[in-house]
Amino acid sequence: MPGQRDRQGELFYYMHHGMIARYDAERLANQLPLTRPLNLSEGVIKDGFFPKLTDSNSSQFWGTRQNETRIQVTCCNF
Repeated sequence: MPGQRDRQGELFYYMHHGMIARYDAERLANQLPLTRPLNLSEGVIKDGFFPKLTDSNSSQFWGTRQNETRIQVTCCNF
């Protein structure tokens, strides 16, 4: 339709904002600190991640991330 705008980004932002607000509310209810924004300009992700999940179809494990993982940025031309 002429004049119709794609609002998918706006809807994603609205959903994500509500999801983070709910997550922070649950953390506060359990006497935990609020989440910190992820700052990718530092080039390091401080906290590790060990999901302990498997893919039910292939039984393969999801990858882990060690503490103080350096971010490798690759640039693409779009």
